[in-house]
Amino acid sequence: MLQANDSNKVFRLYIDDPISSDSIIAQRVFNTYKQMHTYQCVDFVRKQHDHWLKFDHGRMKIYDAIMKLNKFVDESDPDVDVPNMYHGFQTAEGLRKAYPDEDWLHLVGLIHDCGKILALNNQPQWAIVGDTFPVGCQFSDKIVYHNTTFDDNDLPDIDKLESYYLSLIEKYIPGIVAW
Repeated sequence: MLQANDSNKVFRLYIDDPISSDSIIAQRVFNTYKQMHTYQCVDFVRKQHDHWLKFDHGRMKIYDAIMKLNKFVDESDPDVDVPNMYHGFQTAEGLRKAYPDEDWLHLVGLIHDCGKILALNNQPQWAIVGDTFPVGCQFSDKIVYHNTTFDDNDLPDIDKLESYYLSLIEKYIPGIVAW
């Protein structure tokens, strides 16, 4: 069930616009990124902030969060088709082997995906998983599937956003940056 250490295996192989003869995983990954790149925009991010940053959705021990990941398989990962709990332990053990004196790094490897339990809280995977990218600006050509998945994500009206970003600039770096 767990991945073998195969030095001949190609990791992070993203197939642009997969067809029916490509693997189900390749199709699943592409569809997840297509939804992510279509629906994640400034308005969506603001709504997520409003919903989740109240920190009123419950509490749990970190071990319980890790165990919940046993019910979660990341749809954006082309290399893994096992529950994320295994991925966390694999990552932690790989880091422990590579960096035996850095115990803090072992812990980071173990917990790095705990936020994905949000998908077990009625959040769609496209809102939780995959690579991050900035919203509200031109999309980089370094983003996975950048050529095929952003067609339906409209760039925002910069004039409507100006006051919001000016307030952030003034809040965090007053007098240093001008618009």
